[in-house]
Amino acid sequence: MAAIIASSSSETAGDGPVLSLINKRLRALRKKLNRISQMEDSLSRGKILNKEQEETLPQQLFG
Repeated sequence: MAAIIASSSSETAGDGPVLSLINKRLRALRKKLNRISQMEDSLSRGKILNKEQEETLPQQLFG
């Protein structure tokens, strides 16, 4: 996954509107994935998550 993130992080100012929108969405999804990974790490270390964090995590973790 890190290779994908590193290889696509070079954006140019000449990107068209479609590429710009895709890059923006990709950044948002990466940010969300990073937050979920951090919460999973905290959970595995025994930290109690708040209600908002629990709602963010996939339901398979709590079911």
